[in-house]
Amino acid sequence: MFKPDPFGPPSLFSTFPTTKRQQKKSMPELFISYCHDDERIAKIVYDHVTESGITAFLAELSINLGSEWREAIRNNLNASRVVLVLASKKACESAMVSAEVGGAFFQRKKATAFVWDMPPENLPGFLKDFQVVDLRGKNFSDLVHHLDRIVSDIKVDQVVQFGVLLTAAVGLYYALK
Repeated sequence: MFKPDPFGPPSLFSTFPTTKRQQKKSMPELFISYCHDDERIAKIVYDHVTESGITAFLAELSINLGSEWREAIRNNLNASRVVLVLASKKACESAMVSAEVGGAFFQRKKATAFVWDMPPENLPGFLKDFQVVDLRGKNFSDLVHHLDRIVSDIKVDQVVQFGVLLTAAVGLYYALK
């Protein structure tokens, strides 16, 4: 059984250990949208996906001190291919999360919302148009399973993009020959 979480009721996030984080300077493949109240959960997600080899953007860890944070968020949202929204009740009330969700929607990003403290049908606005993973009553292995699916999808996209680039390069080589 999970021990109580100081950030909310007992949950799948209660006993997960934090890990050593390494900053990556390249543009992110995954943009993690969250509110400040869910920072602990966001760091758990960030740790798992980066340890799986995916570059991720998490504002708290990815923006250098003194940087213009709105611009950094905008640039990294634009650069990412996939968006993961940690859609807690508090996040759904956040103007910044709402802006990030709208940006992801209008840019037609692949997006998933994880919800754990309310029914998915209570999600506001554009979040209803995203794939939703309902983690209410789930355990940590369920969270990892869904994160691993996102990681796997990103890695498949990387291979496909490499194949397209390789095919184009070979075609260009023969065209110029």
